[in-house]
Amino acid sequence: MADTLRELETKQMPLLISRRGKAAGVLMSPTQYQQLVGTPKGFASRLAQWRTDYVQPAVEHDPFVSVRESTDGRDFSW
Repeated sequence: MADTLRELETKQMPLLISRRGKAAGVLMSPTQYQQLVGTPKGFASRLAQWRTDYVQPAVEHDPFVSVRESTDGRDFSW
């Protein structure tokens, strides 16, 4: 059990405990538990945190830049 706890603390990954192939519980480090139940935050701050942790910045690449016409187009009036 001590080795399992040490491994849990170093890897910072929760350990799933199962009974007959079905999840029965989760063992996690105190740091992870604090993140889970810590200070209450609003939706906007949690979303911002999630975006910084998991969302990759969009690459500003326009595949049509060399295909598009550079002129203003045809003249039109009603």
